[in-house]
Amino acid sequence: MKVALYSRQLNVRHAVFIQKLLLSLHRRGFETLVHAPYYNQLREHLEVPDSLSIFKSHLDLNGRAECMFSL
Repeated sequence: MKVALYSRQLNVRHAVFIQKLLLSLHRRGFETLVHAPYYNQLREHLEVPDSLSIFKSHLDLNGRAECMFSL
């Protein structure tokens, strides 16, 4: 399954939970796409799996994600 994550800004207080979500999705074999600006914030504060893909706009997601989380 392909999952997209979108958020405008990382709340550092939630970083540990986002880390757990990303690792859980990775371990279960989900392909995870992350909005590019959010991905950059995540990389500053977390260890993110190498398997993450990025998207820059909704146009990049056309047919690529089956589920989207807006955080």
